[in-house]
Amino acid sequence: MPYFSFVKFILWIQLVAILLSMTTCNTRSRQFVIAFSQCTNEDEWRRNMLREMERALVFYPEVTFIFENAHNDLKEQVADIEKLLKKPIDLLIVSPLEASALTAVIEKAYDRGIPVLLVDRKVNTEKFTAYVGGDNQAIGRQAGHYLARLLNKKGHILEISGLLGSSPSLERHAGFIEATRQYPDLLVSKEIYGDWEKEKAKIALEKVINKYQSIDAIYAHNDVMALGAYEVCKKYGLAERVKVVGIDALPGKSGGIQMVLDKKLEATFLYPTGGEEAIRMAMKILRKKPFPKVNFLPTLSIDYDDALVWKNQTDKILNEGKVLALKEHRLAKDQTLFQYFTLLVMALFVVIGLILVLLYQSARKKKQLRLYTDKIARQNEELEKHTNELKDTQQTLEHRNEELEAQQEELSRHMEEIMTLQENMEQKQGQIEKTNEDLEDQKVTLERLYFQLKIKNNAITDSLRYAKGLQQTIFPGEKELSQIFAEHFVVYHPKDIVSGDFYWMYRQKHKVFFVVADCTGHGVPGAFMSIIGYSLLKEIVVLKKIHQPDHILSTLHREVVKTLKQFESDINDGMDAVVLVLEAMKGVDKINLQFSGAKNEMVYINHQEMLTWKGDKQSIGGYSIGGKPTFELKQMTLEDDSGTIYLFTDGFADTPNPKRRCFGSRKLKTMMMESAHLPLTEQQQIFNEALIAHAQGTAHRDDVTLIGLKPSFDLLKDQQV
Repeated sequence: MPYFSFVKFILWIQLVAILLSMTTCNTRSRQFVIAFSQCTNEDEWRRNMLREMERALVFYPEVTFIFENAHNDLKEQVADIEKLLKKPIDLLIVSPLEASALTAVIEKAYDRGIPVLLVDRKVNTEKFTAYVGGDNQAIGRQAGHYLARLLNKKGHILEISGLLGSSPSLERHAGFIEATRQYPDLLVSKEIYGDWEKEKAKIALEKVINKYQSIDAIYAHNDVMALGAYEVCKKYGLAERVKVVGIDALPGKSGGIQMVLDKKLEATFLYPTGGEEAIRMAMKILRKKPFPKVNFLPTLSIDYDDALVWKNQTDKILNEGKVLALKEHRLAKDQTLFQYFTLLVMALFVVIGLILVLLYQSARKKKQLRLYTDKIARQNEELEKHTNELKDTQQTLEHRNEELEAQQEELSRHMEEIMTLQENMEQKQGQIEKTNEDLEDQKVTLERLYFQLKIKNNAITDSLRYAKGLQQTIFPGEKELSQIFAEHFVVYHPKDIVSGDFYWMYRQKHKVFFVVADCTGHGVPGAFMSIIGYSLLKEIVVLKKIHQPDHILSTLHREVVKTLKQFESDINDGMDAVVLVLEAMKGVDKINLQFSGAKNEMVYINHQEMLTWKGDKQSIGGYSIGGKPTFELKQMTLEDDSGTIYLFTDGFADTPNPKRRCFGSRKLKTMMMESAHLPLTEQQQIFNEALIAHAQGTAHRDDVTLIGLKPSFDLLKDQQV
């Protein structure tokens, strides 16, 4: 076969293989890539959402679908979305865990030009392409009207909310309250959070069930928590009387519809997952078709009369979905077999081509072998010539060997000289050993000096510990605090042996003054400032009888500047402080609360509501000596004594961990909100454990002070004259 004809034949084989490869690729091509970040896939409602998406994707074979599960972890969901943004995706679907924390990464995707479709929950931004989900506020209103009709417009309802701060929980609560306000005889108690989980809802309800023995109904934000509430009611003998309703109305054996049929729930309210609708909306966006930005899914109530019909319909839909999925599986299997057959044909063409190439190469090698044999014969002749040359070279080497023997004798003479040098080195070694003995004597002297320094250091440390004991005697003790407050706790961790933080209390008849201060620095300088602050407060409040918080701070500022002579020196020490005055009002069970602050703030939590009063942006003394600072007076009347007051310095929030990340003011206030309903002794343990777990042995950056106080009408009135 001529060479060029053979090459042409091989090229034809390769062309056929390329065409078959293109055919195979076309059967497997995808035009779009859709990524879905789910906050969690652990509950049945979320799994049902994913199943609906997968059923809908059967009708869009051109779509490649990527799924990421965040396992109910906020940081993991942010990382999942960042990972998806590094891939060539055409559209991003997100079901957020929280509204605010995911705002930044969703805006990042939107700014890159990637369409963002939100499902079920929203975020705190308008930078998204579309939203698909239920109208949570409408569901809350519908649940409120339903329970009003069920209870004949009067009764006591307990609400079990979902995750604190999540948009569905907030909106379902708002809609429910909006509806029940129309019925004056309905009392709604919103006291517990179930975090969307059955076991957490049961634990939270069992803690307060004795308080709510008279409730007539329970409104839970999903069916899973409603089932947990039913089981608690059954345990305490309330199941026959208390009506329980939930939200979701999922199909299946563990869904809300089956719970209604089992008469565990009075009713459930349909909250569609929106999985199929989300895929259809995504395809509208990708195909550039018109679409509304906000898409609310319809809802309705399902009681026992409706549940059987809904169960039959949903079971039929699920069975049809399984049949459709089976057909899709068979189609994919047939496509795979076709691809394997195509690859087999391609492989056959390649094998035939290789055989032809091998035959051609074999013929060429036979010809090359003949040429190589002739070349070997010529090389043998040259080898004989080189052998004769090697004999001549051997004679030359023998002569060179005689010269090397002479050089070896010269080397032996040099070795004798080296031995002489070694003896000299041994003499030097003796001198070095003597030097080492001198160094050992110096080491003993240094150890004696170190022991003396250690004794002096222990004496200084003992003095500081004694100063610490003196400092703590000025603080109000447990007995004194218990005589004024119903409950209290003190978290107090000095950075050094003595502290720059201090707290002071003074009681006069029916009025109590409480001060928490953070002095400049820590250790001995901070402790000195705390003694000055304690003395000045006693003079201002007790002797001069200045009792208004803003006047107390202004006077304290002037006295600190005067005491430290700060106008005449470069001493800039000062303090940040809050002044709290509680006064029992005569004739009524109410307390008047007054507050002023120098940088530091106060938090008051009552009935799951938080009030934060921030101090003025100026310190006492120090860098504020240039003017005459004034402080704002804030006050309010406490209608009951069930709330808790929190006073603290910045040391808790500024505590670092091994990665040098601070604990944070927002995290501290969130802990206050979550634990406000607990006894203050338990809160003290929670805050101490949280601080230790965060620091992980890292040294504190500042002194730490956190105080919780629960005022008491009776204890304050006992002090009235």
